[in-house]
Amino acid sequence: MQADVIIAVIIFLLVILLIMTELVHRTIAALAGAVLMVLYGILTFEEAINIFAHEINTIGLIVGVMVMVEVTKESGLFQFLAVKVTKYSRGDPKRLLILFCILATGLSAVLDNITTMLILGSLTIVSCKELDVEPAPFLICIAIITNIGGITTLISSLPNILIGSAAGLNFNYFVINFVPFAIVAMSLTILLFTRIFRKELHKPTAEERIEAIMHLDEWAVVKDRKLFWRSLIILITYVMLFVISDSIGIGPHDLWYIAIAGAVALLLLSGVDPEKAFSDIEWNTIFFFIGLFVVVGGIAKVGVLRESAVILSNWTGGNFLFAVLSTLVLCGVLSAFIDNIPVTAVLIPVVRDMAVEGGYSAEPFWWSLVLGANLGGSFTPIGSPSNVIAMGAYYRHELDKEKRTSFFKTFIIVGSISALFHLLLSAIYIYIRITFGLYQQ
Repeated sequence: MQADVIIAVIIFLLVILLIMTELVHRTIAALAGAVLMVLYGILTFEEAINIFAHEINTIGLIVGVMVMVEVTKESGLFQFLAVKVTKYSRGDPKRLLILFCILATGLSAVLDNITTMLILGSLTIVSCKELDVEPAPFLICIAIITNIGGITTLISSLPNILIGSAAGLNFNYFVINFVPFAIVAMSLTILLFTRIFRKELHKPTAEERIEAIMHLDEWAVVKDRKLFWRSLIILITYVMLFVISDSIGIGPHDLWYIAIAGAVALLLLSGVDPEKAFSDIEWNTIFFFIGLFVVVGGIAKVGVLRESAVILSNWTGGNFLFAVLSTLVLCGVLSAFIDNIPVTAVLIPVVRDMAVEGGYSAEPFWWSLVLGANLGGSFTPIGSPSNVIAMGAYYRHELDKEKRTSFFKTFIIVGSISALFHLLLSAIYIYIRITFGLYQQ
């Protein structure tokens, strides 16, 4: 094995180890790995810059979507919807859980699951306190459901943006191929949740508590009604531009134009202070991506990813269906223990090469990555950002150590059941589409 291959692999494994163990912040780990790739001559400085330039669509999409989310969040639009849903429950815990799960799926389609969980997590605690019910089942269910919502659109999760940019998949492609699956998965998962938590959800609610819920004022969370309506109109326009992007001559690799233009328009028309909007953007995530792209580019250059694709292709024995399903399981299991962003970033070039090596269509492999990366995170309380936020919300609410321990154990049990169930549904979905040739061949 050549020295540059060994060095590149050591740098890559060190970055993954630091991300997994959180000994340092993941952004620092990725950027340090990128610097080492250049310092040790795996990549030249020009090559590192070219890798970043090549990924401008991904970076632009992420920045644009983040600005849109931050500005719209200031309007109170999402909080308004959450309070409205709480009132529609009429104090029935089971109905409240179902409505929250549906809202979480919908919000996750246009927001990242972090923002969705932040909005719904705090309201869940308040609503459960008003109804005198334990919030743990609600937080666990909503966190898991947001992972389902994460598969629905190009902008609904960071792995989707990565995959869409790499594979040239537009907004409509995700809607057509994943929204029907998400609706089925969400419906069956809600049935599963209501079965698992049937005792907690059938607790009768006192009349005065129902009245307190019904007297909640959804407009109280809206600071500026003009900003509210402007944000709603611009958000709808923003999503519609993604939908008609092909018709107006904007291809999958140029969608960042819409994201940035929409963000600028929203800033101009909303009146929100740009400094505040930009200060709230997760810049650490942006720089994490930049560093990660360079690290992955380094191991790709020395042929590690290509060789991995050959090994996987040989292991599957030329069986197309087995290769695709193996990718689904591998991505899902890895995403349970490692941040799904580096998992996706590494597997994209691997499955692309594997498709070429085996003479397969690449499309079903993209399905496997989308489903595996988003749904695999439900396995553990630390498997996805929304899970971590749900756990944090509960820990802030509940100081009792025994109840915290019980929450963690319950999350592992319910999360594992849900993740296995979702991966099984994904496997059935992929099996049917491949068996009947419902893919680009």
